[in-house]
Amino acid sequence: MNIKYELNEIYPRVFLVTMDNSYDLAMTFCRAQEFYESPYKEIRGKNFNILEFQRLYTMRRGESCFTYPEDWCGFNVPSNVIWDLYYSSDIEDLNQYDTVFHKIIDKITCGSNNNEYRYYLIGAGTGDQKTQNHEIAHAFYYLHPTYKREMNKLIKEINNNLYIKINNFLIDSGYTKKVIDDEIQAYLSTGDSYLRDDGIKIPQYLTKKFQKIFEEYIK
Repeated sequence: MNIKYELNEIYPRVFLVTMDNSYDLAMTFCRAQEFYESPYKEIRGKNFNILEFQRLYTMRRGESCFTYPEDWCGFNVPSNVIWDLYYSSDIEDLNQYDTVFHKIIDKITCGSNNNEYRYYLIGAGTGDQKTQNHEIAHAFYYLHPTYKREMNKLIKEINNNLYIKINNFLIDSGYTKKVIDDEIQAYLSTGDSYLRDDGIKIPQYLTKKFQKIFEEYIK
């Protein structure tokens, strides 16, 4: 199986993987992404079997088939999570997508297993700039303490009732509680249509504040 991808360091320590094939992209990131932030306690932080995850994902979402590659178009994983998954645990069901992921990691780290090098790996479809920006926001939140402080300060300005609505929507969409604030800043700074389409009314002045900070960093 020939899985084609491009890997570029688009900002210092921010590495972007792009693929034309959305299925290959999703399955390349699936194990690491779900290890990082799966809403299922049986999966998150666990050395899980991919086939077992596929069945669990399908059953929990009430679907008749595995829709993960259709449900998710962007991916983001911090280096410490990659280290914990691929270097500190024994994965029994390694597959061709794991092999591709390993090759990507080796290119980033030059084959070194040094977990002190902090970086952020994101994935999106080729040419999908909106998704790329969303994932870049996650990278900044992880890599830059000042950016994280500024975004957290804005999150505290959100009306409590509105925050609860956003939180509940994201949980229902498949996110886990540990990344809610990170997701809020990423959506509000790079495009909140996903939230607005569900009827969540977000003040424009607040969105502009998030966007301004993101734009300052992305420059």
